[in-house]
Amino acid sequence: MRATSLEQDFSIVIGGPLFQALRRAHLTGTVVQLVVMTLLPVAPLLLTMISPKELLGQLVKVIL
Repeated sequence: MRATSLEQDFSIVIGGPLFQALRRAHLTGTVVQLVVMTLLPVAPLLLTMISPKELLGQLVKVIL
């Protein structure tokens, strides 16, 4: 007896409400995806924490 495509794709875990909530929150996927999604919004904040003098050296005079 041959399984249909519906039977092959069936999974209790993937169809569960917890998994669907995690998918909507983008908390599933590979480790690389999770790291990129975490660092992408944080990177601009880290760059703004570095003072412009430290970032550019003495090339630019910053007046605040």
